[in-house]
Amino acid sequence: MEVRIITSVAQADFSDTEVDVALRTGLGMWPELVSHQLLMEKPILVCSPDYAKGQSVRRLADLRIATLLLVIPRVKQCQHWLASAGLGDIDVESGPRFSTTAAAIEAAVSGVGISITDRNIVEAHLRDGRLVTPFNTEIPGEYGYYLVYPESRADDARVQPFRDWILSEARDGGRT
Repeated sequence: MEVRIITSVAQADFSDTEVDVALRTGLGMWPELVSHQLLMEKPILVCSPDYAKGQSVRRLADLRIATLLLVIPRVKQCQHWLASAGLGDIDVESGPRFSTTAAAIEAAVSGVGISITDRNIVEAHLRDGRLVTPFNTEIPGEYGYYLVYPESRADDARVQPFRDWILSEARDGGRT
């Protein structure tokens, strides 16, 4: 099986014969596509250890004065998290804005501010101490990661092995 990975914030164009499957984040509802949930997002707050020590952010309400690192394509997830935490009045349009999650995470590691991001993505940074969670606040995410493809390709010989493999990995937590 040959796998070529193309990263983009734009959705895959399945009319392109080079694209067989795609990974998307969202609610899993794309009427024109078959979707398989791989995992759900686990939104958490993260920042560098130095930012956590040096700022006067001691309780959730202090996020109103913190530098919040916003990922532009994830505005809805950020607003949902803040509203669920009772902080829906925070203006997510102010502060540094990034086009990718990776850039916001790098800014958090560098001590620029606090990011609301997915634990699945930053787990290694948390383990090695590059990032910390300033508050132990767990708010369930609404969005997940999905394998998607057009229904017309469900039985495609290029789709089936990849689909079976990635679904097995998702069930096993990626430990195989």
